[in-house]
Amino acid sequence: MADLHSEGINSIILLLNGASSSGKTSLANTIQSFDRKRYTVASIDNFIKEQIQDYTHVINLNNHIVQSLLNAFNQHIQRLALRYDLIVVDHVLGEKKAWIDQLNEDLKLLTTYRIKIFCAPDELIRRENLRKDRHPDITHALRQEQEIHRHFKYDLIYDTQKETYSQIAKQVLAHLAQKHPSLTLSPDYEP
Repeated sequence: MADLHSEGINSIILLLNGASSSGKTSLANTIQSFDRKRYTVASIDNFIKEQIQDYTHVINLNNHIVQSLLNAFNQHIQRLALRYDLIVVDHVLGEKKAWIDQLNEDLKLLTTYRIKIFCAPDELIRRENLRKDRHPDITHALRQEQEIHRHFKYDLIYDTQKETYSQIAKQVLAHLAQKHPSLTLSPDYEP
């Protein structure tokens, strides 16, 4: 992979981490809607679906295959950084500390904000039961909610049950605009 800084890359990574059905995808898509030319979404679910025919059995993959997929996804994020100003990463990361360590190493040359996305367990269950893209797995979602945040230090934390995705997206982008003026938004924009 090319040295991102030697190529003048100043992309920003928003790493949304949360359990299944916590609202990551909806928030990622809302953030992207502010500027589809400069912002993109990198979804671990979509990436794996492109790599594996039977996505419904991804939970049962052995650790070596999962690590290979995660490494390829990290490289995918780096490639996106060559084309976009803001990459919103929709991920469930943290079940293994080694996965986080590898992600940190792979993205160390990029400005990365780690954002915790969560909602109350009863809302998580309700959302998981409404899923249409795969069979709902409440046990897995609740286990993720308990485990994936242990090894992470977050820059921002949002409860997707207490605010709308649009409100959260505006807060995230306002935070970034303070630190990175090139990401300023039209004040009239309403997603």
